[in-house]
Amino acid sequence: MNESQADHLNKIKRMSVELSNEQIVYWFNYSSFDTWQFWVNVGILVIPLISSYSR
Repeated sequence: MNESQADHLNKIKRMSVELSNEQIVYWFNYSSFDTWQFWVNVGILVIPLISSYSR
């Protein structure tokens, strides 16, 4: 692998780490326990389990 190729690969790896960090920040800001969307998703998952258990 030549130096240019290694530099490009390192740039891709750095960008991948930055993207992962930004996704985590986004999740903490917009998908936490205090949003109504989170609780709707919890309900969508839990209500069918409860209704199938009670039959």
